Amino acid sequence: MKEHTPMGFLRDLRVSSTQAQLIQLATSVISLILIIRRFRSAAHRVSEFRVAQSTGGSTAERL
Repeated sequence: MKEHTPMGFLRDLRVSSTQAQLIQLATSVISLILIIRRFRSAAHRVSEFRVAQSTGGSTAERL
């Protein structure tokens, strides 16, 4: 049960600022993971392209 006093309000603000920091941290981690996945998939495509070139085929033929 929440208090409707100034101290209760300040306590709610402190909790929400902690939650905001956690949300910011989670967002940073998620964006970092997405960036890493994007780079890994790009690197995978480059390696597929190199394999296709070395075998004499094009990437369009392999898809």
